[in-house]
Amino acid sequence: MYTTRLESDSIGSMMIPEDVYYGVQSLRASRNFQITGQNMNTDFLRNLALIKKAAAITNAAAHDLDTKKAEAIE
Repeated sequence: MYTTRLESDSIGSMMIPEDVYYGVQSLRASRNFQITGQNMNTDFLRNLALIKKAAAITNAAAHDLDTKKAEAIE
């Protein structure tokens, strides 16, 4: 048995396993992709990661994101 946490977004609330880093929107997307049978394009995922890294660096430099969190994202 595992513990869960309740997360909410504009669609509603869902229970998410306590030990995972993703949230309610990622869980919804994962479930929806199982329906389509399609995988995410690896180029898209790589570029999304680069965008998140650039945003973390920029927000840390602007003092809008804690350095420790920015480094974890990078």
